[in-house]
Amino acid sequence: MATKIKLREICHARSGNKADAINIGIAVYESKYYPWLKENLTAERVADHLRPLTPGPVRRWEMPKVSALNFYVLNVSEGGYSATARLDGLGKCFSSILLDTEVEPPEGFVPRSFLKGASPRCKVPIRDWELSRARYKSKGKTARVGCGAGFNFDNLLSNIALAESGEVDYLAFDNMTEGLGFGTLRMMKGETVWDPHTGLKFSPSEERMRAILPACAKSKVRLITNMGAADPYGTAVWVKRLCREIGVPQFRVFTVLGDDVFNTVQALDPTVFESGKPFSQLRSNVISAHGYMSVWPVVECLQRGADIVVCGRIGDGTMFLAPMIHELGWTPDQFDLLAKGQGIGHIMECGAQCTGGYFADPPFKVVEDLEHVGLPMAIVEENGDAIITKLPGSGGAVNRLSILEQLYYEIDNPADYMHTDVTIDFTTTELSEVSPDAVSVTGTTGHPKPPTVLVCMNAVEGYIGVGGITYGGGGALERTKLAIETVKGRMRALGIDGSRARFDMEGVNTLFPWKGFTCEPPEIRLRASGVFNTAHEAQMFQVLVHELSCNGPGAGGGLALFVGGGGIEERLVLYRTTIPQKALKPQIVEV
Repeated sequence: MATKIKLREICHARSGNKADAINIGIAVYESKYYPWLKENLTAERVADHLRPLTPGPVRRWEMPKVSALNFYVLNVSEGGYSATARLDGLGKCFSSILLDTEVEPPEGFVPRSFLKGASPRCKVPIRDWELSRARYKSKGKTARVGCGAGFNFDNLLSNIALAESGEVDYLAFDNMTEGLGFGTLRMMKGETVWDPHTGLKFSPSEERMRAILPACAKSKVRLITNMGAADPYGTAVWVKRLCREIGVPQFRVFTVLGDDVFNTVQALDPTVFESGKPFSQLRSNVISAHGYMSVWPVVECLQRGADIVVCGRIGDGTMFLAPMIHELGWTPDQFDLLAKGQGIGHIMECGAQCTGGYFADPPFKVVEDLEHVGLPMAIVEENGDAIITKLPGSGGAVNRLSILEQLYYEIDNPADYMHTDVTIDFTTTELSEVSPDAVSVTGTTGHPKPPTVLVCMNAVEGYIGVGGITYGGGGALERTKLAIETVKGRMRALGIDGSRARFDMEGVNTLFPWKGFTCEPPEIRLRASGVFNTAHEAQMFQVLVHELSCNGPGAGGGLALFVGGGGIEERLVLYRTTIPQKALKPQIVEV
C-alpha cells in the first residue's frame, strides 16, 4: 500500500466566509492530477473531515478550466463573523485544515519541488517595465485600475506607491464586509460618521485619505470607495472637508445614496435566507437593511467629473467595474464584458491577496519580500481581457496560483455568481502567466442580471463576552483544564447559561480539535468566550475568568481586560434577503 500523503503536497487552497457559511477553493498544482482530485475529494469526504467544527452540509462545484474544486460549507460561523465567539470568525483557516487531510496519492505521484515565488523582488525602474504606459499606448484603449485597500486596515505604504506611480488612473478602496461592524452600529445609534467638531470617527480611513489624496492630486488618480458604510453622505461631506484642509479643494466629491432599503424591506416583507421566515418575524431586532447598488450611478458620477465617489453598500468588484465601463464604453446589455470586468474586480477587491498576501505557505508556496508586498493593478482592454500585475520594485508574487486562489475566494456556485448588474460564470475563466508578476485573465462569460438584488441586514441578538488568562511552566495544560472547569462550575452556581460558551486553549485547540495532540506546551493561553442574552451575563462571564487570577489554579497571569483580548460587545447577526431590482432608488449628490 502506498504511503499516505497530506493533501497540501499536491494541492493549494484558500477559504473565506459568506455570511454563516464558508467556501474552500482547492486546486492541484499540476493539472494532470485533476481527475484524481475530483474522484477522491468528494463533498462527503470534506464534510467528514470538518465535522468536528460544523455539521455542514457541504456542496461541491467543479472548475475544470483551472483544475479546481469549490466547496461551500454551511452552518459554520453562528450568524456571521460579527456574531460568532469563534476566534476565526472569517473562516480563513479552514483551507489549511482541509489541506491536512491524509490521502492515498495518485498512481505514479512524485513529490514536486517546492514552489518558489514568481520572481525575486524586481529592481527594474518603472520606465523600463514591460507593462508600462509607454508599451501599452499602442495596444488600443485600456482602463488602468488599481486597488487602494482591501479592507479598512490595509497596507498604507503600498497604496501611496500605487497612487504616486502614474501607472493607474483609478483606485478602488474596499472598506466594508457583508456585516456593518460595531463602528457602524455605533453610528446608527446617533454617532454619525462626520461630526463638525471631531471629524471622522474611524481613524484608519482618515490616516489613509490624508496620506493618499495629495498623491492622487499630483498623478490625477480618481478614487472610488465604499467607506460610506451606513452614512455615505456624511462620509462624503467629511472627505470634501478633508480635501480643503489638506490643500486639494479642487477635488469634486460625489456620493451615491439609496442603498438604505430598511423601509422597503419592511413594506415588502420578503423571506429571510437564514430563517426561511418573513422579515417581519425579525423586525424587533433588525437595525439596518442595505441593498447592493448598481454600477451605473457610479459610472454617471465619473461621467459628471467626480474625482472621488463615496458609496455605501455596493459590490466590492463593482467599484472596479465602474471605471472600466466609463473608459471603455461598455453597455448594460454586454453581459460578457460586464462579467469580465466584475470578475477582475472580484480578484482585486481584497488587495494584496492576489499579489502574494494571504498566500505564503512555506515551503510549498514561498513569497519573496512579503513585508513590501504590492497592491494589484489591472490593465483592461476593450474586449475585457486583462492583465493583473503589481508595481516593479514591490514585494509579493503575482502568478497563476495567487490569482487562482483569489478567483475562487468567497464564492458559491462559480457558474452562477450573481451580482446586481450581471451574473458571472467563472467556469469559463482562463489564467496564464505572461511575464514575471503578470497574469492574463480571459474567457470569463456572463449572463443577464438577476431580477432581484441582495440585501444585507444586521440584527442585535445578545452580547459576546470574552476573557483570557495565560498559564505557563510545567503542568500548564492541566492547570488550564482545571481553570475551565472552575469557570463552568461558577457559571452554574450563578445561573448563567453556558450553552454557547467556548473555552479555547490557544496553541492547542482554538481552531480545530487536532487528533493525536500529545505534547506538553510550555504555556497555554486560555480564551474564554460566549454568547449571552444580556449584557449583565456577558459581563459576569468575563468577571469569572478574571477571578481565576486569585481564585483559580496557580501560576496564571496576563488577564485580558479589553474587547479583542477581553470585554463585552453587542452581537450583530447577519441576515440576508432579496428585493426587486426596481425597488432600488439611487440618488447622486455632489457635496
